[in-house]
Amino acid sequence: MNNKVILKDPAFDQSKIFQKVIELDRGRSIVDNPSAMDIQNFKLVEEKNSASETRGSITVSGLNRTGSTIREGKEDLHIIGFFNQTVEMDADFASVDIPDRKRPKVNQEGHVSQSLSYLKINDPLQYILAAGRTLKTKNERK
Repeated sequence: MNNKVILKDPAFDQSKIFQKVIELDRGRSIVDNPSAMDIQNFKLVEEKNSASETRGSITVSGLNRTGSTIREGKEDLHIIGFFNQTVEMDADFASVDIPDRKRPKVNQEGHVSQSLSYLKINDPLQYILAAGRTLKTKNERK
């Protein structure tokens, strides 16, 4: 429905695929509200060339369902591209070499969109996973 599938199978939560994603998701340790946004839809655009390269972009939109405004810096519409051999996702908080992305204020019942771009060689996309959550700010983590 609306270009999304909601998995309610507890077996998927225990699958090797999902456990690999959980292991790679550094943001899970600073999640404030794991279900702050309802994933509304997604758009996938891929172009393949003769060198077996695939350039793609996944755009997901979410609806704030917290009942209040999500403050700037807390939004985490988190996209995970799970490929046959690799996983792509945005960084959930700044590190030495990866700056934190801008996290906009999301008004009550407001929408937010996020995109993830990738370039792959012989590594087809298998799953698109998205989490509409909020993160603890740097001050809240102290």
